[in-house]
Amino acid sequence: MSISATGAYTAKGFISFERNIFPPECFTYILKGRPDFAKTDLMQSLIDSEKNCCVEYDYEGKPRLVYCEDKNICVRDGTYPYSADAETYGATDRIIDLSAFQTDNQIKKQAARVTDIMHLIRKEEQRCERYLLSCAGIVNDCKRLEKNNLDSKKLSRYASKLWRRYTGGMKGSVGTEKKCFLSPLGSKGIKNADSVFSELCSSVTVINDWVGCAADQITDKIRLYALSSGYDVISCADILFPDEAPEHVIIPELKFGIYRQRSSAMPEFRAYKRIHARRFMLRESSDSIRNRISFSKKAYSDLLNEAAASIKKIGFYNGELDKIYSEKFDSQTFSDFYRSI
Repeated sequence: MSISATGAYTAKGFISFERNIFPPECFTYILKGRPDFAKTDLMQSLIDSEKNCCVEYDYEGKPRLVYCEDKNICVRDGTYPYSADAETYGATDRIIDLSAFQTDNQIKKQAARVTDIMHLIRKEEQRCERYLLSCAGIVNDCKRLEKNNLDSKKLSRYASKLWRRYTGGMKGSVGTEKKCFLSPLGSKGIKNADSVFSELCSSVTVINDWVGCAADQITDKIRLYALSSGYDVISCADILFPDEAPEHVIIPELKFGIYRQRSSAMPEFRAYKRIHARRFMLRESSDSIRNRISFSKKAYSDLLNEAAASIKKIGFYNGELDKIYSEKFDSQTFSDFYRSI
């Protein structure tokens, strides 16, 4: 099973939910350092050779964590910005330092260049966060305009009805929750979650709600219904509001999901049910509110494009770092090492 993404740039900085995917008792290899292709090759070899593995990808589609269920081992990226650390140092985890596979001290000679590039990366990260914070402010302003016009009772009845339609009944336990980003921001814009929904769900309810007032309440209510009934839930965080109601929700056992549609692009999967947020409004919005939201959408799009541009520059700078680290990297010794583990 593949879940995207293990981490994402958000309005609150870079956030990763890596610990959600693998059990605490499995043995974990934490890869630290560069070049990036060495980590990607190792993880791809595991994906190709293991039948039962769960993979999490980064915001640009590269594998960043692989959990092999049969061997009960996990390989994860611990390089900035993921910054994973060992907890038991050999008992249940181990750090693999890629700098040990450098053939000489070439990296030390490039210290000033590496430091300058890292400074540029952090500068673009701050720029990205500022633009995403501005996007969040725009959406919050629109939520304020629609909040008093929302029929909360009707919305609650709909969420309850929707849950009863798909529920298998109470299981006498409390479910577990895994968090991830299914719609992270990459260098080309927001990634869609269609492939994951197609893989895990046979029934999907799509909520067309750019502002998110109605969708937030429905996804959060379905999430709480499922957990309290004993079903495991995949909660997909919103990059603008990562600590608030999930953007999407998937209940794998029921093969059911709630998909919040913010963009105008239609999902590629066949939705079982498609609804619009306006059905939960007490009255039609005034022309002034509609015009304001329409303007907000354009401003939001422009700001989001600027945040994506920063992520593109971050990718470029990471590529420059990889060139430096690749020059004296002993790929053969590293390949022999990871085959041994």
